[in-house]
Amino acid sequence: MRGDARDFTDISTELARRCGLLDKYNAAINRGAGGVALKSEHGDFSLATDQAHTRDEIWDACAARRAPS
Repeated sequence: MRGDARDFTDISTELARRCGLLDKYNAAINRGAGGVALKSEHGDFSLATDQAHTRDEIWDACAARRAPS
């Protein structure tokens, strides 16, 4: 329908869930697919790999990892 829109993070997460790839999808995000690895010497902001996360949870983890210590 015209005017309907979804955030691509929501779409990607749902596709990964439906295809049975959620653990690999989340692991890729944890490794840096969102632009920054979520675990470093400054902290561990990794997402649980066994559950679907909202776009806010995903991008909040990326932002927290990028924030200065």
